[in-house]
Amino acid sequence: MVHALEAVHRLLAPGGLLIDLHPSGEPPPVVVRAGTAEHLAGWVEEEDDYREYELATAALDTAVARGLFRFVRHSAFTFATYTDTIDDLLCFFALDWHDASVSPQTLGNIENWQRTAVDSEIIVREIVSISALTPR
Repeated sequence: MVHALEAVHRLLAPGGLLIDLHPSGEPPPVVVRAGTAEHLAGWVEEEDDYREYELATAALDTAVARGLFRFVRHSAFTFATYTDTIDDLLCFFALDWHDASVSPQTLGNIENWQRTAVDSEIIVREIVSISALTPR
């Protein structure tokens, strides 16, 4: 990843800005909204235990320590994914988040909460890190 940041440093126009976005690495909660109430069903799990996001953060820190970039701003925001059914959630994982899954316990919790409400949805809330960096 540091190699890619070195390439960006060479290619970025003078006065340019590198914007980095990546999940924080904290397992996102899976929440069921049933009516007006929200219930924690469990957390999204990843095959590699979110290791790539730690590596992305470390690569940025290394590039800054080597003097390639400096942080202009860093923040975080919540990115929410909404699905109506467990099948939709699993389809989202299969198509867009290949190493993600939820435990059988979480699936059971989702089913139980959805069974009790006429109006419900499943929400996955990821904390995403966003940084702006300028070349040095």
